[in-house]
Amino acid sequence: MKVPLFLFLLVLTLDVSALDTLTFENCENLDIGDCNGLRELDLNIAEQKELLTSILESSYSNKHEFIFGWNTNLVFNEIPYTVSPENHKTIRNAWLILSSIMPSVLYSNTLYNNYTGFVQSNYGYELTRPPTYFNGAWSRCTDNPPTSPNEGEAGDCRTEYPQNWDETYIDVYLNNGWIGDTPLTSFNTEDASNHFMSVLNIVNKIQRDHYRWERGSCCRCDYCCWSCGEDDTCCGRSCSRCGCDTYRRNCRFSNMDYGYDSLELSDDKTSFLEQISFSEPSILYDKARSMAYFTINTTNIDHYTLIIDDLELSKQNLEYGYNYSYLPVNILTAQAIDNSELNANVYSSIEESGDSDFISFHLRNKDSYDCMLTIYSYFNAYNVSCNITVLPSTELNITTDKFFYMPNETIRANISINPNFNGNNVNVRYGNYSVNVTEDSSLEFPARININQIKAEYHGDLTQQSASAVKTISVYSGEKPSFYMTIFWLVIAFLVFISVLRMCWIKVFGIKNE
Repeated sequence: MKVPLFLFLLVLTLDVSALDTLTFENCENLDIGDCNGLRELDLNIAEQKELLTSILESSYSNKHEFIFGWNTNLVFNEIPYTVSPENHKTIRNAWLILSSIMPSVLYSNTLYNNYTGFVQSNYGYELTRPPTYFNGAWSRCTDNPPTSPNEGEAGDCRTEYPQNWDETYIDVYLNNGWIGDTPLTSFNTEDASNHFMSVLNIVNKIQRDHYRWERGSCCRCDYCCWSCGEDDTCCGRSCSRCGCDTYRRNCRFSNMDYGYDSLELSDDKTSFLEQISFSEPSILYDKARSMAYFTINTTNIDHYTLIIDDLELSKQNLEYGYNYSYLPVNILTAQAIDNSELNANVYSSIEESGDSDFISFHLRNKDSYDCMLTIYSYFNAYNVSCNITVLPSTELNITTDKFFYMPNETIRANISINPNFNGNNVNVRYGNYSVNVTEDSSLEFPARININQIKAEYHGDLTQQSASAVKTISVYSGEKPSFYMTIFWLVIAFLVFISVLRMCWIKVFGIKNE
């Protein structure tokens, strides 16, 4: 995993103040140029975060790679605002978060994970040592020197804690099964629901040097009486005669052992395995209209891309932003919202109905096509085979009883349809006249001035290819045919006159040499 310069700078230069990692105030630490120019923009905190993440993400191939690089290199110099630390004996300011599941996508307040990935935990704590306990005297002339079990160890006249060791460990579980013991733990799953849990056992191992009271020399002789003559008795305190009443107690090193302060913290998240489904795609081609029709049913997919030769068509269902959590450090999670959009380098249109897409687009007529369909989930790509089926052809033909018609004269038209046609909407039109036919038909309708085309059209219903036919006729504009014959003979007479005049000119004047 590549880690760009800005992440190293982030690790090294974040100070202990509560500085939000994704605001213009922290711009220099992100290795972004022209930070002063960015600060001149009038953007609120949310807009600053959106702009900075878009700039940082641009150097990565995809959003999941960017999120992984960002999250795994964050340094928690501050306890996240939403986390309440705990204290226990010599353990101070202890906290734990199961910060992220990567890759994951937050959609409609539900978190989705991939089949494989990483679960990340972040935590912090401080380990201290108890203060040295001492009852205030190295030597006491008393039978019962005081001890304090509340401040030192029971029975000690002095307890020292010269050093301690951190023996903290973490365990990570998936659906109650242990999967690792590191802050960044990999996982594999095929379960629909996935419950991740991190358990942090903070253990402070402390060396304890015990000092106990030991009996020393006599500090007070016992009182007794003894004979000191024939008739005399002496009394007093004499260690040699009476023995010792009270021995001196000396506070001396006794032994060394270890004590343990421990605190268990846990945090968890539940996410769900992406569950996508899609039907076998259908691509039908109508040669008569140079139109193709793509149909597919999908559930919970991100987008798909259809490529046919140099044609590329992409249907996007979602758009992405980021969820920012555990401020001020900003753990990132990809967040998806609905945003259906069709992009294509050819004229196209889409009809959506539930999980079903129907897309029509222009396609050139060829003998064969290279077709590739790729369906994308939140995390994965699936290559799906696709083939183009040419719709059965529908042949139409129009003939008429003649070419020239007088206004209101009856036109007798014959409509011929391919025998394999089984539709019901071949529409025949002439001016305002319109009729639907389903088989070979003979039609009669009156000729109309300035209307010189008879059209037959069949719009494909994805069982047959669409088709059209046009028959051109001529309808007189109202003059008698003799008028046109008179014009014809006048033109012929004029051409004959010009020809005779030229021959006479040549005979009289000859041909001029050029």
